[in-house]
Amino acid sequence: EFEQLEQSLSKAPHQLNSKSCIKLNVITFNDCNECVVIFNIHHIIMDDYSLDKFIGELNQLIAGGEIEQENTEDYLQKLDNEPTKKKEKIK
Repeated sequence: EFEQLEQSLSKAPHQLNSKSCIKLNVITFNDCNECVVIFNIHHIIMDDYSLDKFIGELNQLIAGGEIEQENTEDYLQKLDNEPTKKKEKIK
């Protein structure tokens, strides 16, 4: 049942012209004190670097840690210094 709900939520298309590019669903379980949070983030607003950073910082916050505040210039500098992924030519 949970797997079907998870698949349905994660595969639902984004409606970019009328709704947010970020979907957040919190699923709570009646039989225990646990929940699952499902983020569905459209690729148009988050690249690989940003997604990795987001997940890392979210995990830090969940663990009770703190995250470093970053200004726009520092963030853009980090992006410029990040190595680009090279695609192999298809022969």
